[in-house]
Amino acid sequence: MNFPIPNVLNNTIDEAKSRLYEYDLDTSYVPSRVYLPNRVMAYYPKGKKLHLDVAIKPKDSFSLDENIEYVHRIGFVTGRKSKNSEVLNASKANMTDLGIVVSTPNKYLYLYGDTFSGFDVNDGYWNSNFIAYSKKNINFDEGIKFQGVVTNEFGDIAPIKQGKHDRNKEENLDISLRKEVTKIPTGGIYLNGYVYIFLMHVRYWGKPGEWFVTSTCCYKAKEDALNHFEKVEGLEIEEKFSPRFGQIYPFFKDDYVYLLTIPGGRFGHPSLLRVKKDDFENLDKYELLVDKNKFIKLKEGIKLKPYYLIQKECTGEVSIMFNKYLNKWIISTLTKEGIKFYLSENLTEEFKQSMLVLTHREITSCYGGFIHDDFVKFGGQKMYFQVSQWSPIYNTSLFEIVFK
Repeated sequence: MNFPIPNVLNNTIDEAKSRLYEYDLDTSYVPSRVYLPNRVMAYYPKGKKLHLDVAIKPKDSFSLDENIEYVHRIGFVTGRKSKNSEVLNASKANMTDLGIVVSTPNKYLYLYGDTFSGFDVNDGYWNSNFIAYSKKNINFDEGIKFQGVVTNEFGDIAPIKQGKHDRNKEENLDISLRKEVTKIPTGGIYLNGYVYIFLMHVRYWGKPGEWFVTSTCCYKAKEDALNHFEKVEGLEIEEKFSPRFGQIYPFFKDDYVYLLTIPGGRFGHPSLLRVKKDDFENLDKYELLVDKNKFIKLKEGIKLKPYYLIQKECTGEVSIMFNKYLNKWIISTLTKEGIKFYLSENLTEEFKQSMLVLTHREITSCYGGFIHDDFVKFGGQKMYFQVSQWSPIYNTSLFEIVFK
């Protein structure tokens, strides 16, 4: 056997065989979440042969699309079975959902929705939302470990803003009554030293997948004062102005803040807004996408026929990112089939390509599926995202997806 042996770690098996043509090879295939499938994990002499350990997809993984190598559940992020159970239980946050990521210079923030101190939905103390946070150097293969959660002076979770918690009655459909059941985060960004978070003000929960949003407001706080959010005056979109902006997910591209929006519930289609970063707090400066690559002032745009980024089916719980490996924008959304990724090379035209990622057969009562630009590995070939599940689980898990 010739020494030194060429370094073939993380090479594909074909690349490794080509480089090791002088050696008599012996190969084992080992399930792995650390290495991409078909990559060399280790090589070493074994008798007269050179042995290669080659990664294959992990056990219990699956794929529902020809463009996806596999999808795999890493583990709970929240709840009693998570590595964050101690800090969450101490702050009375045992049952929750969502897990929307906001990146700041020093940490990742995770925005969660209606949260209960007990161990099922509607069990124990009820808070409308809360924020957990972690360091930025995450080893995603080991899951997400919180540094802590934002709390009040008593050590309990401090909501971004508490909902009124009016009774959920059908009469709340009458917007003039000004009823509000809860306030749910739908997205956030860090800009000019502030954390900005959009909350939808829900006045009535109807049938499954249906809820009615009176308005969506933006709240801001300094990164070191996350238990003191203030409403951004003027940055509120009411249903009577347009129902298309009930849930808002902001993100950056170039000099703009873009905002992916859908109505309340899961039966609408996504619109796209944008505004210059320096004008973010001024709603009069917002523009609406009204046709392929065409923006006009929001107040004029809503008078025109809507132009939706996803047109062929309804959407819910949206998030968006640009994936460098695929060289495409990805919208993650809940559809009637399950969680799907919709893709487009151009942010400002219809997203026509789709990949089915999860269904209720693989993950019971799943929803959400929140993605983020930073939650990737191998140049975007692997992505990580949080998925929510309904009662009696009502907590979130971290999943990974590997593209072919």
